[in-house]
Amino acid sequence: VEAEFDWDQYLWFGTATGDMSGDIIFIPQGTGKPGQQEPGWAYHFAETIVIQDEQGNMLVTGSVRGLIPGSQPDVPGLFMARGRVTDASDEWSHLIGRTIHEIGEFTLGPPTLASGNLRIN
Repeated sequence: VEAEFDWDQYLWFGTATGDMSGDIIFIPQGTGKPGQQEPGWAYHFAETIVIQDEQGNMLVTGSVRGLIPGSQPDVPGLFMARGRVTDASDEWSHLIGRTIHEIGEFTLGPPTLASGNLRIN
């Protein structure tokens, strides 16, 4: 997965390639934790993931929670997340309920970019 953060829309837009290829959108959902984010050694996040084909048809939708290790969320580095596939097209319906794993790197910009692996198993 390769993605760029659009600060105006507050979304990640990118491309997924591999067994499933298409456009990918990551929709931030806050920290994924109740209450305020406490300062600490990791920044927590939650997001909804949507993978679409070239015509804009949904292939897979999922929900993940993850973290950025370190004490500051604005320091470029690594991210990791885990969640579940929540919806899928007929072709990919066998993936509903399967686990999503994300791991990758990001850099702050401009532009703010991320790349990594997204695996569903």
